[in-house]
Amino acid sequence: MSKLTVIHFVGYESDEGGIIKQIRNLNKINSFNSCLIVSKNFKQKSKEQLKLLKCNKIDAEKINLSTGIRSIIFALTVYKRIKNNPKLIFHGHSRTGILIALILKLFGLKRSVATVHVLGRQKWFYKLVVYFMKYRINFVSAWMGEYYGIKNKNYYSVVPNSIFIEEIAIDNPSFDHEPPIVIGGIGEIAHHKGWHLLVEAIGNLSASEKSKIRINHIGSVPNKNNGKYYYQSLKKRILELNLNEHFTWNNYQYDIAIFFKKIDVLIVPSVSDSFSIVTLESLSYGKPVIISDKIFTSTLIEDNKNGFIFSNGDIKDLTEALRKFIYHPIFASPKDFRKYLTPYSSEKISIEWHKIYQKLLN
Repeated sequence: MSKLTVIHFVGYESDEGGIIKQIRNLNKINSFNSCLIVSKNFKQKSKEQLKLLKCNKIDAEKINLSTGIRSIIFALTVYKRIKNNPKLIFHGHSRTGILIALILKLFGLKRSVATVHVLGRQKWFYKLVVYFMKYRINFVSAWMGEYYGIKNKNYYSVVPNSIFIEEIAIDNPSFDHEPPIVIGGIGEIAHHKGWHLLVEAIGNLSASEKSKIRINHIGSVPNKNNGKYYYQSLKKRILELNLNEHFTWNNYQYDIAIFFKKIDVLIVPSVSDSFSIVTLESLSYGKPVIISDKIFTSTLIEDNKNGFIFSNGDIKDLTEALRKFIYHPIFASPKDFRKYLTPYSSEKISIEWHKIYQKLLN
């Protein structure tokens, strides 16, 4: 009996980010086939290759008239491909992917589902999608229904992102190490990731405290004017605060094992992410996490055991979290960090998705 095939729409040009990583994690389980719809210019750089379908460029994360027209045209193409093949399912991920999933549903295609990954500003759009798609919409955290003001929990499902837990040899370091402490950051250099908050928090530290830390970041600058402007404003502010020697900005690194070996703690200052896969990865490598309380994976963090939590967008609170790590880095054994990951294993989450996909088929 042939396995079902899930066509995941992201529409991205870059092989980076948590959404594509999540699709790869589930694909490793091999309970269903996965195919990725991306932009024409997309180049697959990860060692874990996915089957690709390339489409004409559609802005993956911006909802406007142009995107709407392009999405309708693209949805017609997908509809023709999927309609007569009962083993094909469409799964939208980016904002445009969610819009296409909605259009397919309105066309009468029942094998269409979408996942909302972010706490978006266009709440009206997400409310509209949930209303029309009902149980075909998925949130990656239980907090998202409240954020979007959706009171009826029967209208959506909640299936979190996952991590493929490998048998990784974890060193068991003492956190009473000699400075500098290396703080790692992962993610695109964009405003919603909150890197400006980190810059200001580092600037608030005393000269003695600053001398004890270094920031090692991996991630690209979005190929848009606002992305480049944000990066330039960050560099300008770092120069104003005389922090140049404390920050290292690197391109995205696909072998994250190398990255995690070089850092002492991961920082996740994002202001709008709802679920942080890098938090799961950090714990899997035995590294503590400093994270915003707005991100659902902050529920995995216990102060002084596997990291510290700070109030979302609060520079003063983030500064204090950094100080706590500098002066009181007393944690549980890094080898124990993995116990927090069990509910998020790709094997477990794959089963949840298989149930949803089977429901669509039936």
